Parts: sequence; C-alpha cells; structure tokens
Amino acid sequence: MSETIRYYFLAPDGHRYGPADVETLNLWILEGRVVPTSLLQPENASMKVAASKIDGLKWLQGQSFESYSVQETGLSKNELIVSFVCFGIGLFCGCVRPGIQLVAGALGVFLAIKSVKKGHKLGVLALVLNALMTVFGLVLLFFADRFVGTVMDPNQIQDVMKTIRRR
Repeated sequence: MSETIRYYFLAPDGHRYGPADVETLNLWILEGRVVPTSLLQPENASMKVAASKIDGLKWLQGQSFESYSVQETGLSKNELIVSFVCFGIGLFCGCVRPGIQLVAGALGVFLAIKSVKKGHKLGVLALVLNALMTVFGLVLLFFADRFVGTVMDPNQIQDVMKTIRRR
C-alpha cells in the first residue's frame, strides 16, 4: 500500500495549515482557499511548490492560472536579512560598547528562528551565528568592568584573555 502524501498550505498571511491530503486540498480549491499559485509544502520536506505542480489536484474548468499573483510566504526573507544585520551590528559595533552583542545576538536569534520556521535554508546559518554572538556578548558583559567605555589595545586584550584562562 502506497503512503499518501500530505501537504501544508502556506497562506499569504504566513500561517501554515494542514497537513492535508489531495482530497482535502481539492475541497479547499472548490472553496477558493487554494489557487494554482498557492504554495504547498510536503509534510516531510522543506521545499515549497506551487499548487499547480501537484498531481491529483482538480482545478475548476476554465480556471486561468494567469489571474492569480505569485504568493509570498510572509516576511521570511526580510527576517533573515535583518537577522544577518543584527549579527553584523553585534560584530562591528560591539567592540565599542559591551552588551551590544548580547542585544543584537538575541534579536538575531529570534528573527532567525522565525525565518527557519518559514523554511528559509539560510535561517539555520543566521541562527548559529547569532547564538554565538549572544554567548560572546554574555562573556564580554561578564568582563565589562575591565574595559567599559574604552577602546582596547592589544595589551588589554591579552590581559583579559589571561584573566579568562585563570578562571
């Protein structure tokens, strides 16, 4: 017996419905909820595909594919970009003021998680980088009393590293 493939329907507002089998998707087509350009995601995969590419879906006779605009899935790309920007801010601005890494990293982690949930492949990279930035921010905040408000020269950095090694 072959296993029935089920799909999540990715609504234009970013919500994900399902999983639903082809029969249920055909009901949603009759209700007007699913159109040929609707994005569907197989239950056990991260790829997204237009509903018009799924075998077994029954479109209304005379239904024009051109009358529907391509559907986007929320702010996944924008969230991903802002997550990388948060990493950059933490990386470059955090050298001046400890704590920036912590805030930028935490915000970046939050946005990267949202991006991963929406299926963006680079969201995992953003998540890892921002998590590392958050941890780095915590370490710097712990040692902030040694260099708050100063620009560190190489000797100060060596002193901080020696202190870390002793603990």
